[in-house]
Amino acid sequence: MSNYFGIIGANYGDEGKGLVTKILAEENPGLNLNVLYNGGMQRGHTVVNNEGKSHIFHCFGSATFSNAATYWAEDFLITPEGVVLEQYDLGFMPAVLAHPKCRIVTPYDVLFNQTKEKLRGDLKHGSCGMGIYETITRNKKIFLTFQDLSNNRAVYDILQEIRWYYTNKLKALSIDPEPQFKRVNLDNFFYSVDFLVRNVKMVEDPLMIPWTNVFFEGGQGLALDMDNTFYYPYLTPSNTGSKGIKKIIGDENISLYYVTRPYFTRHGADPYFEENKEDFKDFIDTSNVPNEWQGSIRYGYHKPQQMYNRIGKDATIWKKNEPWKVLFITQSNSRQFLVEKDKYEEAKSNPLMVFDEIRYINHE
Repeated sequence: MSNYFGIIGANYGDEGKGLVTKILAEENPGLNLNVLYNGGMQRGHTVVNNEGKSHIFHCFGSATFSNAATYWAEDFLITPEGVVLEQYDLGFMPAVLAHPKCRIVTPYDVLFNQTKEKLRGDLKHGSCGMGIYETITRNKKIFLTFQDLSNNRAVYDILQEIRWYYTNKLKALSIDPEPQFKRVNLDNFFYSVDFLVRNVKMVEDPLMIPWTNVFFEGGQGLALDMDNTFYYPYLTPSNTGSKGIKKIIGDENISLYYVTRPYFTRHGADPYFEENKEDFKDFIDTSNVPNEWQGSIRYGYHKPQQMYNRIGKDATIWKKNEPWKVLFITQSNSRQFLVEKDKYEEAKSNPLMVFDEIRYINHE
């Protein structure tokens, strides 16, 4: 029987989920599977292997350097061109399995996402610009999934439907679609689709294989869950907690690893995030460089009770089997949360015993 591990961001993403996945895979060798169960290539999980090679994982699991296979679960969104570019940067193509109903991100989805975000100006949502929300929305009307990719003619016909779909959406924004569509490179898309068909195995239920360990690696964090309506629209269009894991394994026993840094980080334009530019002005994060869509990474003081509330709510869905819960604090030289001085005593008194274990790791 497989051992199940869930690696979940406790806050706004960028907590160190890739690092924790790597550590767990090293501590638990065997025939291992790394499941990406939500989001798409907007995830960016930095891992350094034992030879010092650094890689930011977008489309593959962060346990890849430990020889784990990657599984794209049904709710994972595939960007074909992104897969090709990442395997090139990685230097090899990992073993990858995919659910037949994984949705495919097309260049038209990306184009409309970026066009719409630019139009928002100062009111932008902080979208990643990778077409994730647009793909989910479009797929409710026009389907393109992994199981469709083996038929180039069918893919071409679906793309024409998608092009017409976005023609109407662009016109509704008073934008001439034809100049926009000149940015779309379908040759690259079809080349990448062919690469996927040749290198990724379609599997509806990978748990039929007797894996030693299965690592469910989440994307983004609990504060960005699509059901967290307080922060709308500054969210990600997926369930970032363990709901997606439970959908796959039911009530099986699992060890849950909720990951945080000792301070909060945030990408994007969320006005509710309490950023502190002065105290964190000397922080440098080489894995999170400024970009056109989300700007620079933002830092703020830890609000422990908010995090505990999110974790508590997520863990309660496991009613039949109480999961083993670990609070994993990364990027830390000490066992202290970086909270404002006048709130430090409050932070120290928080009920950390709700966790079965608390682990720390220094990773600059």
